Amino acid sequence: MAEVITRLNEAASVLRRLLEGNRYERPFLTSWPDYRPDPNTAYGYEDVEVKPPIPSPAAIQRMEEVLDWLQLVPVEYRRLLWFRAEGWSWRKLGRYFGCGSRQVRLRWRDGVVSLWEACIKKDPLRHYLGGPSR
Repeated sequence: MAEVITRLNEAASVLRRLLEGNRYERPFLTSWPDYRPDPNTAYGYEDVEVKPPIPSPAAIQRMEEVLDWLQLVPVEYRRLLWFRAEGWSWRKLGRYFGCGSRQVRLRWRDGVVSLWEACIKKDPLRHYLGGPSR
């Protein structure tokens, strides 16, 4: 089950690091770099915004696999598991779902177990959940 939690966290991280789609419309796509229109900020006089690295294709494929897994559990568990993977605190989750943080932890644990069991039922021979590899 620890592998399921790790894969959920990795999927949320990969989704955060993906490039924003549709940044430019197709007719305005160019190979020229972006420039700063303000001359006071054009020469590096402001702080640099460090962007996380773009995820590898293998990481994106694993993320898509995890998103497919989430379709196997009820919507409440799906939301809870994904919000927790995105880094929401137990207290914030409790406010969102209308219960205490202890109850949210118990529901999250039940959701992880439910997801793990659903993945095993779907494909019992997969190595990512502790079974033998193909």
